[in-house]
Amino acid sequence: LHKSFPGGHITIVGSNSPASLASRPIRILLVDELDRFEATSEGDALDLARRRTATFHNRKIVVASTPTIKGHSRIEQLYNNSSKGEWHLPCPKCEAVQPLEWKRIIFDTVSMRCLHCGFDSPEIEWKKQQIAGKGEWVHEFPERKVKGFHMNALASPWTRWKEMIDAFLIAQDELKKGNPEQMQVFVNTLLSETWEDRGDIQDENILLERRESYDAELPNGVLILTMAVDTQNDRLEYEVVGWGKEEESWGIEKGIIWGNPDNPQTWRELDDKRERVWKFANGAGLIVACTFVDSGGHYTDEVYKYCGQRLQSRVFPIKGEGGSGLELIRKVSKNNKYKLPLILLGVDSGKTTIMQRLHIAEPGS
Repeated sequence: LHKSFPGGHITIVGSNSPASLASRPIRILLVDELDRFEATSEGDALDLARRRTATFHNRKIVVASTPTIKGHSRIEQLYNNSSKGEWHLPCPKCEAVQPLEWKRIIFDTVSMRCLHCGFDSPEIEWKKQQIAGKGEWVHEFPERKVKGFHMNALASPWTRWKEMIDAFLIAQDELKKGNPEQMQVFVNTLLSETWEDRGDIQDENILLERRESYDAELPNGVLILTMAVDTQNDRLEYEVVGWGKEEESWGIEKGIIWGNPDNPQTWRELDDKRERVWKFANGAGLIVACTFVDSGGHYTDEVYKYCGQRLQSRVFPIKGEGGSGLELIRKVSKNNKYKLPLILLGVDSGKTTIMQRLHIAEPGS
Protein backbone atom coordinates (compact mmCIF):
# COMPACT_ATOMS: atom_id res chain seq x y z
CA LEU A 1 0.00 0.00 0.00
CA HIS A 2 3.07 2.28 0.02
CA LYS A 3 5.59 2.23 -2.83
CA SER A 4 8.70 4.39 -3.11
CA PHE A 5 10.45 5.08 -6.41
CA PRO A 6 13.07 7.54 -7.70
CA GLY A 7 11.52 10.99 -7.46
CA GLY A 8 8.55 10.20 -5.27
CA HIS A 9 6.20 7.70 -3.69
CA ILE A 10 2.59 6.53 -3.90
CA THR A 11 0.35 5.58 -0.99
CA ILE A 12 -2.96 3.75 -1.36
CA VAL A 13 -5.54 4.16 1.43
CA GLY A 14 -9.20 3.33 1.98
CA SER A 15 -11.78 6.06 2.49
CA ASN A 16 -12.96 4.28 5.66
CA SER A 17 -9.56 4.64 7.39
CA PRO A 18 -9.21 8.13 8.93
CA ALA A 19 -5.77 7.32 10.36
CA SER A 20 -4.43 6.45 6.91
CA LEU A 21 -5.97 9.54 5.34
CA ALA A 22 -4.27 11.80 7.89
CA SER A 23 -0.92 10.05 8.06
CA ARG A 24 1.38 12.06 5.74
CA PRO A 25 1.55 15.22 3.61
CA ILE A 26 0.81 14.68 -0.09
CA ARG A 27 1.16 16.90 -3.15
CA ILE A 28 -0.97 14.99 -5.65
CA LEU A 29 -4.27 13.57 -4.39
CA LEU A 30 -6.15 11.10 -6.60
CA VAL A 31 -9.63 10.27 -5.29
CA ASP A 32 -11.53 7.44 -6.98
CA GLU A 33 -15.25 6.54 -6.66
CA LEU A 34 -16.14 9.43 -4.35
CA ASP A 35 -19.85 8.56 -4.36
CA ARG A 36 -19.08 5.22 -2.73
CA PHE A 37 -17.08 6.65 0.18
CA GLU A 38 -18.28 5.50 3.57
CA ALA A 39 -18.72 7.87 6.50
CA THR A 40 -15.93 7.83 9.09
CA SER A 41 -15.92 8.58 12.80
CA GLU A 42 -13.55 11.53 12.27
CA GLY A 43 -15.40 13.50 9.63
CA ASP A 44 -15.62 13.61 5.87
CA ALA A 45 -13.00 11.43 4.18
CA LEU A 46 -12.49 13.80 1.25
CA ASP A 47 -11.94 16.77 3.56
CA LEU A 48 -9.46 14.76 5.62
CA ALA A 49 -7.50 13.87 2.50
CA ARG A 50 -7.60 17.43 1.15
CA ARG A 51 -6.02 18.76 4.33
CA ARG A 52 -2.93 16.65 3.65
CA THR A 53 -2.18 18.78 0.56
CA ALA A 54 -2.21 22.11 2.44
CA THR A 55 1.59 22.39 2.73
CA PHE A 56 2.15 22.35 -1.05
CA HIS A 57 1.66 25.49 -3.16
CA ASN A 58 1.67 23.35 -6.32
CA ARG A 59 -0.78 20.72 -5.11
CA LYS A 60 -3.14 18.97 -7.52
CA ILE A 61 -6.40 17.27 -6.52
CA VAL A 62 -8.22 14.94 -8.92
CA VAL A 63 -11.63 13.56 -7.88
CA ALA A 64 -13.34 10.94 -10.06
CA SER A 65 -16.46 8.86 -9.61
CA THR A 66 -19.39 7.11 -11.19
CA PRO A 67 -22.40 9.24 -10.18
CA THR A 68 -25.20 7.75 -8.09
CA ILE A 69 -28.49 9.31 -6.88
CA LYS A 70 -29.54 12.75 -8.09
CA GLY A 71 -29.40 15.28 -5.27
CA HIS A 72 -27.22 12.97 -3.15
CA SER A 73 -24.29 12.44 -5.52
CA ARG A 74 -21.17 14.24 -4.32
CA ILE A 75 -19.44 14.02 -7.69
CA GLU A 76 -22.51 15.70 -9.21
CA GLN A 77 -22.19 18.55 -6.70
CA LEU A 78 -18.50 19.01 -7.46
CA TYR A 79 -19.10 18.89 -11.22
CA ASN A 80 -21.92 21.46 -11.03
CA ASN A 81 -19.53 23.87 -9.29
CA SER A 82 -16.79 23.32 -11.88
CA SER A 83 -16.17 24.47 -15.46
CA LYS A 84 -18.55 21.66 -16.57
CA GLY A 85 -16.57 20.28 -19.47
CA GLU A 86 -18.22 17.85 -21.91
CA TRP A 87 -16.43 15.60 -24.41
CA HIS A 88 -17.25 16.59 -28.02
CA LEU A 89 -16.56 15.00 -31.41
CA PRO A 90 -17.06 16.44 -34.90
CA CYS A 91 -19.80 14.98 -37.09
CA PRO A 92 -18.28 12.64 -39.73
CA LYS A 93 -20.46 14.37 -42.37
CA CYS A 94 -20.50 18.11 -41.59
CA GLU A 95 -17.64 18.35 -39.05
CA ALA A 96 -19.82 20.26 -36.54
CA VAL A 97 -18.49 19.62 -33.01
CA GLN A 98 -21.06 18.19 -30.55
CA PRO A 99 -21.45 15.96 -27.47
CA LEU A 100 -22.23 12.24 -27.72
CA GLU A 101 -25.81 11.91 -26.47
CA TRP A 102 -27.83 8.76 -25.83
CA LYS A 103 -31.10 10.41 -26.91
CA ARG A 104 -29.71 10.71 -30.48
CA ILE A 105 -28.73 7.03 -30.80
CA ILE A 106 -30.69 5.19 -33.53
CA PHE A 107 -31.20 1.64 -32.26
CA ASP A 108 -31.96 -0.10 -35.57
CA THR A 109 -28.86 1.11 -37.39
CA VAL A 110 -26.60 1.53 -34.33
CA SER A 111 -25.81 5.09 -35.36
CA MET A 112 -26.06 8.63 -33.98
CA ARG A 113 -27.86 11.56 -35.63
CA CYS A 114 -25.96 14.82 -36.01
CA LEU A 115 -27.33 17.80 -34.10
CA HIS A 116 -26.66 20.10 -37.06
CA CYS A 117 -26.93 18.35 -40.44
CA GLY A 118 -29.33 15.59 -39.34
CA PHE A 119 -27.36 12.75 -40.96
CA ASP A 120 -27.00 9.41 -39.15
CA SER A 121 -23.43 8.13 -38.91
CA PRO A 122 -22.48 4.68 -37.60
CA GLU A 123 -20.41 4.17 -34.47
CA ILE A 124 -17.19 3.43 -36.34
CA GLU A 125 -17.35 6.76 -38.21
CA TRP A 126 -17.78 8.76 -35.00
CA LYS A 127 -14.98 6.91 -33.25
CA LYS A 128 -12.64 7.38 -36.23
CA GLN A 129 -12.86 11.09 -35.43
CA GLN A 130 -11.71 10.32 -31.90
CA ILE A 131 -8.85 8.08 -33.06
CA ALA A 132 -7.73 10.88 -35.38
CA GLY A 133 -7.40 13.17 -32.35
CA LYS A 134 -10.31 15.45 -33.26
CA GLY A 135 -12.12 15.15 -29.92
CA GLU A 136 -12.13 18.14 -27.58
CA TRP A 137 -13.45 19.30 -24.23
CA VAL A 138 -16.01 22.10 -24.39
CA HIS A 139 -16.51 23.89 -21.06
CA GLU A 140 -19.76 25.65 -20.16
CA PHE A 141 -17.97 27.83 -17.58
CA PRO A 142 -14.32 28.03 -18.75
CA GLU A 143 -13.56 30.88 -16.36
CA ARG A 144 -14.04 28.73 -13.25
CA LYS A 145 -10.87 27.68 -11.45
CA VAL A 146 -11.99 24.08 -10.82
CA LYS A 147 -12.08 22.10 -14.07
CA GLY A 148 -14.77 19.47 -14.46
CA PHE A 149 -15.01 16.74 -17.09
CA HIS A 150 -17.92 14.49 -18.03
CA MET A 151 -17.73 11.57 -20.45
CA ASN A 152 -20.11 8.69 -21.07
CA ALA A 153 -19.48 5.21 -22.48
CA LEU A 154 -20.47 6.27 -26.02
CA ALA A 155 -16.88 7.54 -26.34
CA SER A 156 -15.30 4.43 -24.84
CA PRO A 157 -13.02 2.36 -27.11
CA TRP A 158 -13.92 -0.72 -25.03
CA THR A 159 -17.72 -0.43 -25.15
CA ARG A 160 -19.74 -1.03 -28.31
CA TRP A 161 -22.95 0.91 -28.91
CA LYS A 162 -24.79 -2.32 -29.73
CA GLU A 163 -23.87 -3.64 -26.27
CA MET A 164 -25.27 -0.47 -24.71
CA ILE A 165 -28.50 -0.76 -26.70
CA ASP A 166 -28.94 -4.38 -25.61
CA ALA A 167 -28.28 -3.46 -21.97
CA PHE A 168 -30.78 -0.60 -22.18
CA LEU A 169 -33.54 -2.78 -23.65
CA ILE A 170 -33.07 -5.41 -20.93
CA ALA A 171 -33.11 -2.72 -18.24
CA GLN A 172 -36.22 -1.19 -19.79
CA ASP A 173 -38.06 -4.52 -19.61
CA GLU A 174 -37.12 -4.88 -15.94
CA LEU A 175 -38.23 -1.32 -15.25
CA LYS A 176 -41.67 -2.09 -16.66
CA LYS A 177 -41.89 -4.99 -14.20
CA GLY A 178 -41.16 -2.63 -11.31
CA ASN A 179 -37.45 -3.50 -11.00
CA PRO A 180 -35.40 -0.32 -11.50
CA GLU A 181 -32.00 -1.62 -10.42
CA GLN A 182 -30.67 -2.49 -13.89
CA MET A 183 -31.80 0.81 -15.37
CA GLN A 184 -30.07 2.68 -12.54
CA VAL A 185 -26.85 0.75 -13.25
CA PHE A 186 -27.17 1.65 -16.95
CA VAL A 187 -27.72 5.34 -16.23
CA ASN A 188 -24.96 5.55 -13.61
CA THR A 189 -22.22 3.46 -15.19
CA LEU A 190 -22.76 3.78 -18.96
CA LEU A 191 -24.31 7.23 -19.31
CA SER A 192 -22.35 8.61 -16.33
CA GLU A 193 -25.47 10.41 -15.11
CA THR A 194 -27.23 10.53 -11.77
CA TRP A 195 -30.32 8.39 -11.26
CA GLU A 196 -33.63 10.09 -10.58
CA ASP A 197 -36.87 8.20 -10.11
CA ARG A 198 -39.52 10.80 -10.85
CA GLY A 199 -42.46 8.43 -10.48
CA ASP A 200 -45.79 8.80 -12.25
CA ILE A 201 -48.01 9.94 -9.39
CA GLN A 202 -48.33 13.73 -9.45
CA ASP A 203 -51.30 14.10 -7.09
CA GLU A 204 -51.58 12.69 -3.57
CA ASN A 205 -55.32 12.26 -4.12
CA ILE A 206 -54.53 9.38 -6.49
CA LEU A 207 -52.95 7.55 -3.55
CA LEU A 208 -55.78 8.47 -1.18
CA GLU A 209 -58.32 6.99 -3.60
CA ARG A 210 -56.48 3.67 -3.50
CA ARG A 211 -57.06 3.17 0.24
CA GLU A 212 -58.92 0.04 1.28
CA SER A 213 -61.40 -0.43 4.13
CA TYR A 214 -60.84 -3.62 6.14
CA ASP A 215 -63.72 -5.57 7.67
CA ALA A 216 -61.52 -6.38 10.70
CA GLU A 217 -58.14 -5.44 12.20
CA LEU A 218 -56.51 -7.91 9.82
CA PRO A 219 -57.72 -8.32 6.23
CA ASN A 220 -57.77 -11.76 4.65
CA GLY A 221 -54.46 -12.51 2.97
CA VAL A 222 -52.24 -11.43 5.86
CA LEU A 223 -49.92 -14.29 6.83
CA ILE A 224 -47.42 -12.53 9.11
CA LEU A 225 -47.01 -9.24 10.97
CA THR A 226 -43.89 -7.11 11.37
CA MET A 227 -43.31 -3.91 13.30
CA ALA A 228 -40.87 -1.09 12.54
CA VAL A 229 -39.96 1.51 15.17
CA ASP A 230 -38.35 4.91 14.58
CA THR A 231 -36.69 6.57 17.57
CA GLN A 232 -36.92 10.33 18.05
CA ASN A 233 -35.81 12.50 20.96
CA ASP A 234 -39.32 12.80 22.42
CA ARG A 235 -41.19 9.77 21.05
CA LEU A 236 -41.27 6.42 19.33
CA GLU A 237 -43.12 6.12 16.01
CA TYR A 238 -44.19 2.62 15.03
CA GLU A 239 -45.95 0.87 12.19
CA VAL A 240 -47.38 -2.63 12.08
CA VAL A 241 -47.53 -4.13 8.57
CA GLY A 242 -49.25 -7.32 7.44
CA TRP A 243 -47.52 -9.37 4.73
CA GLY A 244 -49.04 -11.85 2.29
CA LYS A 245 -47.83 -13.85 -0.68
CA GLU A 246 -45.49 -12.24 -3.24
CA GLU A 247 -44.76 -9.34 -0.84
CA GLU A 248 -48.31 -7.97 -0.92
CA SER A 249 -48.66 -5.83 2.20
CA TRP A 250 -51.32 -4.03 4.24
CA GLY A 251 -50.85 -1.18 6.68
CA ILE A 252 -52.37 -2.35 9.98
CA GLU A 253 -51.60 0.46 12.41
CA LYS A 254 -49.28 3.45 12.57
CA GLY A 255 -48.93 5.32 15.82
CA ILE A 256 -46.85 7.49 18.14
CA ILE A 257 -45.77 6.70 21.70
CA TRP A 258 -44.89 10.00 23.36
CA GLY A 259 -42.01 9.94 25.83
CA ASN A 260 -38.23 10.10 25.85
CA PRO A 261 -36.51 6.84 24.87
CA ASP A 262 -34.48 6.94 28.10
CA ASN A 263 -37.72 6.49 30.05
CA PRO A 264 -38.54 2.77 30.68
CA GLN A 265 -42.25 3.58 30.54
CA THR A 266 -41.90 4.57 26.86
CA TRP A 267 -40.57 1.10 26.02
CA ARG A 268 -43.22 -0.62 28.16
CA GLU A 269 -45.90 1.07 26.06
CA LEU A 270 -44.14 -0.20 22.93
CA ASP A 271 -44.23 -3.72 24.41
CA ASP A 272 -47.98 -3.40 24.86
CA LYS A 273 -48.35 -2.76 21.14
CA ARG A 274 -45.81 -5.36 20.13
CA GLU A 275 -47.35 -8.13 22.23
CA ARG A 276 -51.01 -7.53 21.49
CA VAL A 277 -53.11 -9.93 19.37
CA TRP A 278 -54.53 -8.55 16.11
CA LYS A 279 -57.76 -10.24 14.97
CA PHE A 280 -59.23 -11.40 11.66
CA ALA A 281 -62.98 -11.20 11.05
CA ASN A 282 -63.36 -14.88 12.06
CA GLY A 283 -61.77 -14.26 15.47
CA ALA A 284 -58.38 -15.84 14.71
CA GLY A 285 -55.42 -13.66 15.55
CA LEU A 286 -51.73 -12.94 14.98
CA ILE A 287 -49.02 -11.29 17.04
CA VAL A 288 -46.06 -9.39 15.64
CA ALA A 289 -43.52 -11.96 14.43
CA CYS A 290 -40.51 -9.68 14.11
CA THR A 291 -39.68 -6.11 15.18
CA PHE A 292 -36.99 -3.73 13.91
CA VAL A 293 -35.93 -0.69 15.96
CA ASP A 294 -33.94 2.23 14.56
CA SER A 295 -30.64 2.49 16.45
CA GLY A 296 -29.56 5.83 15.00
CA GLY A 297 -29.91 9.13 16.83
CA HIS A 298 -29.15 9.96 20.46
CA TYR A 299 -30.51 6.83 22.15
CA THR A 300 -28.44 4.04 20.64
CA ASP A 301 -27.63 2.45 24.00
CA GLU A 302 -31.30 2.38 25.02
CA VAL A 303 -32.24 0.71 21.73
CA TYR A 304 -29.53 -1.94 22.09
CA LYS A 305 -30.60 -2.60 25.68
CA TYR A 306 -34.26 -2.96 24.66
CA CYS A 307 -33.47 -5.30 21.77
CA GLY A 308 -30.94 -7.33 23.73
CA GLN A 309 -33.52 -8.19 26.37
CA ARG A 310 -36.01 -9.30 23.68
CA LEU A 311 -33.91 -11.17 21.15
CA GLN A 312 -35.91 -14.34 21.84
CA SER A 313 -38.96 -12.41 20.58
CA ARG A 314 -37.08 -11.46 17.38
CA VAL A 315 -36.59 -7.77 18.19
CA PHE A 316 -33.56 -6.44 16.30
CA PRO A 317 -31.76 -3.10 16.03
CA ILE A 318 -31.40 -1.66 12.52
CA LYS A 319 -29.34 1.12 10.98
CA GLY A 320 -29.77 2.76 7.58
CA GLU A 321 -26.86 3.44 5.23
CA GLY A 322 -27.06 5.64 2.15
CA GLY A 323 -25.28 4.87 -1.09
CA SER A 324 -25.95 3.49 -4.51
CA GLY A 325 -25.71 -0.25 -5.06
CA LEU A 326 -26.26 -1.23 -1.42
CA GLU A 327 -28.84 -4.01 -1.13
CA LEU A 328 -31.85 -3.36 1.09
CA ILE A 329 -30.70 -6.05 3.52
CA ARG A 330 -27.04 -5.15 3.30
CA LYS A 331 -25.60 -7.31 6.07
CA VAL A 332 -25.93 -8.32 9.71
CA SER A 333 -23.10 -7.08 11.91
CA LYS A 334 -22.18 -7.83 15.52
CA ASN A 335 -19.49 -5.14 15.58
CA ASN A 336 -20.96 -3.27 18.55
CA LYS A 337 -20.23 -3.27 22.27
CA TYR A 338 -23.34 -5.34 23.01
CA LYS A 339 -22.44 -7.96 20.34
CA LEU A 340 -26.05 -7.90 19.14
CA PRO A 341 -27.03 -8.64 15.54
CA LEU A 342 -27.41 -5.20 13.94
CA ILE A 343 -29.17 -5.26 10.56
CA LEU A 344 -27.70 -2.71 8.14
CA LEU A 345 -30.16 -1.46 5.52
CA GLY A 346 -29.42 0.10 2.12
CA VAL A 347 -31.98 2.90 2.35
CA ASP A 348 -31.55 4.16 -1.23
CA SER A 349 -32.43 0.72 -2.54
CA GLY A 350 -35.47 0.55 -0.28
CA LYS A 351 -36.75 3.98 -1.30
CA THR A 352 -36.26 3.19 -4.98
CA THR A 353 -38.27 -0.01 -4.61
CA ILE A 354 -41.12 1.87 -2.90
CA MET A 355 -41.16 4.54 -5.63
CA GLN A 356 -41.32 1.88 -8.32
CA ARG A 357 -44.18 0.07 -6.58
CA LEU A 358 -46.30 3.20 -6.82
CA HIS A 359 -46.71 2.16 -10.46
CA ILE A 360 -48.69 -0.91 -9.33
CA ALA A 361 -52.33 0.14 -9.51
CA GLU A 362 -54.16 -3.15 -8.85
CA PRO A 363 -54.27 -4.94 -5.47
CA GLY A 364 -52.21 -8.13 -5.39
CA SER A 365 -48.60 -9.22 -5.45
